[in-house]
Formats: sequence, structure tokens, C-alpha cells
Amino acid sequence: MTDDNPSPPPTLGEAGQQLWTSIVAEYELGPGELRLLEDACSEADLISAMTQEWQALGRPMTAKGSMGQIISHPMLQELRQHRNALRQLILAMKLPADPGDDNEVGTVIELSDGTSRMTRSASGSKAATARWSGRYGG
Repeated sequence: MTDDNPSPPPTLGEAGQQLWTSIVAEYELGPGELRLLEDACSEADLISAMTQEWQALGRPMTAKGSMGQIISHPMLQELRQHRNALRQLILAMKLPADPGDDNEVGTVIELSDGTSRMTRSASGSKAATARWSGRYGG
């Protein structure tokens, strides 16, 4: 990307600005992707604030429910939901796994031993295309 990277919106906090800067430095985004990125950055800020609040509470794992029973701490549930929302927003941008890679999004998984393999869905799609091409001369 050029040096003309879009600036982060002024409403973003530190976590959101870091996410924004890291993505626009690697990818050239269209208007729709920038909107999704802004939402993702706002989620990152919210997750950061909630995490700080949870830590200030002493990182509780449980709380008392309305009937006095032990339940999972509500902050953990909220954090999980917001992390999932952040993940979904990032996936919705459909960024390639490697900024310089022309592969489809998420088709190749890099393994910890340095090797890589196709995802199940990409592998299945490739196999189906090969089957149909063979049958119908495609």
C-alpha cells in the first residue's frame, strides 16, 4: 500500500487504532471494507475496555446467579460474544491470508511445522470442480 493510508477515525481508542494501522498498512481497502474495519476497530476498543474492567474486578470466573447458584461470570460471556463479533467483522472483509498472496481467502493454512495445507472446504471445492470438469468437459 502507498503512504496515503487512510487515517484511523478520531473516535477510536488505542486498541482500535492499532488494529486499523496494522490492516491499512498491509491491505488496500474499498469503502465497504473500511466501514467494516471501523466497526472491527470499535469492537477491539470495546474488548480492551471490558478486559481492563474484568481485570480490575480480579478476573473472576464465576458469580452468583439470581437464585444464589454459581454461574459463569457475565463479563466472560460478553467478552466471548464481542470477540466473536470482531472475528466475524474481520472475516467479512475477506482479506487474503497473505497480503501479497493471490490465493482465495482462507484456502491455505500455515501449520506450526512450517508446512501448509488447503482447508477442508477449499480442498472439497477443488475436488468437486475436478469431478465436474471431468464429467462435463469443463
